[in-house]
Amino acid sequence: MNRVKQLREENNWTQEHLGSLLNVKKAAISKYETGRAALTDDTICILVRIFQVSADYLLGISDKRNNLENNLTEKEITLLNYFNELTGKYKDIAIGNLANLTNQQEKTPSPNKKGVI
Repeated sequence: MNRVKQLREENNWTQEHLGSLLNVKKAAISKYETGRAALTDDTICILVRIFQVSADYLLGISDKRNNLENNLTEKEITLLNYFNELTGKYKDIAIGNLANLTNQQEKTPSPNKKGVI
């Protein structure tokens, strides 16, 4: 069985859902799963992050699922999934909002360091 299909089914996802995460139509997922279309480098990178597997595993080169450096937390996966559902303009806005939150956080005193900025 194709690894993209296997991983999608392990997550109980439809082709439509995986397509929305990759910003492609269901037909593209079907083509990936049947080998009628090759995965692009960008798509491989996203799938590696979504499924938390190595590219070698995804491509069938290895049976080892994970490289330790590829593991993402559940929150990181959730964030990535939401981000991937955005279009280009909104991705830029999301990045800007995250940068603003990071800057605000740096200016806010930590609960452990009362009064210290």
